[in-house]
Amino acid sequence: MDSIYFNTDGQLNNAGIALYADAMLWNRVSDLPDGFSDFVATEPTVMRKIIHIYHALKTQALPSSHPYFDALMVSDDASIDALLQQFLGSDACLPYAIYEAEMEGTLMSAPLFKQSSPIDGAYFETDILFAWGGDIAELHLVIENNDLDVVFEGTIENGFTLSLSENDMADGLYYYKFIQGEEMIRLGKFYVYRGRSK
Repeated sequence: MDSIYFNTDGQLNNAGIALYADAMLWNRVSDLPDGFSDFVATEPTVMRKIIHIYHALKTQALPSSHPYFDALMVSDDASIDALLQQFLGSDACLPYAIYEAEMEGTLMSAPLFKQSSPIDGAYFETDILFAWGGDIAELHLVIENNDLDVVFEGTIENGFTLSLSENDMADGLYYYKFIQGEEMIRLGKFYVYRGRSK
């Protein structure tokens, strides 16, 4: 199975879930890597999560290109795996160890907070939807790059869409924090990756 999208225990990771939801939006499920469809068919919980993300995103306009599906058309010596591995190995994607450790635990996540978008580790090219379930009307959002420079901060409503171009966000790894009052209730990450569309 593709190591980028599956954990070491063979479970589809957040990047894989995001890619499957994108494939549904782009009508490209048949172009997913080997093992995706077979795995999801046997994991209804994962499929429900994918469908939830799909419904959250389907009202948005599709971008003109997609880093994974575009890369299927490049030559064998520049495959999707090679392009992504090169991107993920760049300085702009070096993880911040303290945040990575915090995301592995539960201290920074309110157990009753149900976030629907974005899912951690997803790749974005133009816009990012921030959405959650429940009765919380608005949250304070802070986004930092992997050098911990704040690139966006503000109070947002449920369903807020962030424009990457308007906020001058370069390709790389970003961490986001949802803050309610004085408490951080979610710490997550995403990647900005424009691939061949740059």
